[in-house]
Amino acid sequence: MSGTEATNEAPNWVALREDDGRAYLVNNVPGEVKIKGLGRFDPSTLLEGFSLGDRITVGQKSLTIVEAALPEARRNMNRRAQTIGIKDSGFLISWMGIGAGSRVLEGGHGSAGLAMNLANVMSSEGCLISV
Repeated sequence: MSGTEATNEAPNWVALREDDGRAYLVNNVPGEVKIKGLGRFDPSTLLEGFSLGDRITVGQKSLTIVEAALPEARRNMNRRAQTIGIKDSGFLISWMGIGAGSRVLEGGHGSAGLAMNLANVMSSEGCLISV
């Protein structure tokens, strides 16, 4: 993923998707970032004048700019042992009755798979604290 350490601007995430489905999450703010598989570039300069659905070229790769939604985030997630998959998180969310406006305290040391699904279900009306 891209770094936001050097900027105070609000995140403006987009996903750059390859034709085979691989996606790279990019925070569209000024400043050079290094993204494995794409190299070093300034997202604000690269994406200037483009919008969702447009095709751009980064190095030798032709990519489509798409919304940084849950499917792209899951494709970009590091795979490690004991990740909570879609079926597991769906079961937990349904079993506990979590929805828009819910407040949830979640703890874990994994790849944030559950946190991403919780945030997606709860929308901006909910509050997720992940420790």
